[in-house]
Amino acid sequence: MVLGCEGPIPGLQDGHPLLYSSHISWSTAVSPTWTETRPALAFDRLFRTEPNRGDRRIVDAVLEDARSLRQRLSVSDRQRFEEYLGSVHEIEGRIKRAGQETEAGGWKPSLTAPDRPRPADGIPAEIPDYWKLMNDIVLLAFRTDSTRIATLKYCNDGSILTHAHAGAKDQHHQMAHTQPQELVAVNQFFTSQLAYLCQRMAEVKEGDRTLLDNTAIMHCSSMLHGNHDSIQLPVVLLGGAGGKLRGGRVLDYLDAPNRRMCSLFLSLMEWGGLELDRFGDSTERLTGI
Repeated sequence: MVLGCEGPIPGLQDGHPLLYSSHISWSTAVSPTWTETRPALAFDRLFRTEPNRGDRRIVDAVLEDARSLRQRLSVSDRQRFEEYLGSVHEIEGRIKRAGQETEAGGWKPSLTAPDRPRPADGIPAEIPDYWKLMNDIVLLAFRTDSTRIATLKYCNDGSILTHAHAGAKDQHHQMAHTQPQELVAVNQFFTSQLAYLCQRMAEVKEGDRTLLDNTAIMHCSSMLHGNHDSIQLPVVLLGGAGGKLRGGRVLDYLDAPNRRMCSLFLSLMEWGGLELDRFGDSTERLTGI
């Protein structure tokens, strides 16, 4: 599940597509995963209980056309076409799973259906209400086992949001460069949203553990300061990852040789049962976590 609280920014900056500052989930190095910013549509996507026959017919028709079209494509076009087909197969899988109950090894999710009504259409006018609602959707998705992986991007790297609720007057991006005191207040608001999600997860019992105990949460920024410092990135890991993550520590990897964020990603994926030889620019797990 890929959620966001600010829509993608189109265009270029210094010759680089702004898509790279608007997405944190990618299906390929050049293809971002669609980010859902509307709470009601995110809810519908997760909790639609009956497969739609029209959806099945559309997917079947697309796949049938794809079989005949694939043979007529060049090598480069075929690669892009396969990326597109991957999205179609993901939709096909979601349709097949709709309405199916989840049970593995005697474990059952704490909810079999959402315990709150569908959100209203549109986007809440106030940022605190909006972000809290998106956190609640992540919580519901995990409680119902509708998905076990979620990303939630509160804002874009060059965010144009204004956090008047936190006393800020300028847009977030501009404020990060010129208003350090206001930025502190806004960062505290970001952290309060994280704390809210963790507290709600800690209240959900799963056997002798909690949902938070069984989850690994990574909270981070793409830079350290508004001066575009990406040498030392602040990263917070929360939860227990099913007993794999030991919290209550501060780890400094500034002087570690070959330190890479992708090493952390490899470790997180391994905790989730995904064994990869490499990811991005790394072939090693991050040690010490």
